[in-house]
Amino acid sequence: MPTIDWLRVLSGVKEVVVIFAAVTGASVAVYGLQTWRRQLVGGAEWDLARRLLRRVYAVRDGLNQMRGIFMSGAEQEDALKKTGLDHLQGKEREAAALGAGYQVRWERVRTALSDLEVEMLEAEVLWGREVVEALDPLHKCAKELQVNLTVYLHYQRDRPRTPTAQEQLKKAEQVVFGMHDESGRDKFAEQLSAAIATAEGFIRPRIRAMVPPSKRSA
Repeated sequence: MPTIDWLRVLSGVKEVVVIFAAVTGASVAVYGLQTWRRQLVGGAEWDLARRLLRRVYAVRDGLNQMRGIFMSGAEQEDALKKTGLDHLQGKEREAAALGAGYQVRWERVRTALSDLEVEMLEAEVLWGREVVEALDPLHKCAKELQVNLTVYLHYQRDRPRTPTAQEQLKKAEQVVFGMHDESGRDKFAEQLSAAIATAEGFIRPRIRAMVPPSKRSA
């Protein structure tokens, strides 16, 4: 009856165990690295989505502040200084004060839009043109307010003399000041609200889907 070389058998088993452990360890390491990478990318996208939504709200707030119908004398005086028009006197100063006030107000909107553009560019790299399309209605709101503000300020310098010009001023005031139309609606406010909803509809699902493990509730 042949004898069994137990030392050789045990040595072979040991080698198999070592190899198996090495393979298993390598697999675990690769899986762990992949998981870490997914978490890192997901965390970065989650943070980008949050930043993007904050920028959207900053533009919304800036547009709403622009539409404030009241502008105090102090705000106009401060605006004259900020725009370098503080040297004007008399009627020339009075005429420039309102425009300067709105120029300063619009600068806040411009800054908010610029910040949004930075985040939108990075988001487009990750998510494609869909993010640009989702934010387009908000950009259109900003453009519409800017155009109507220009019309309103024009007619403050040169009062409308024709029915057409008077109608243009009336429509501009409805947008600039949030005045209701004949139907009792503030159509610009509705348009802005819809634009925000469109942006939220694109961004919020990405925030919920990409919440990093460290931010999840137990």
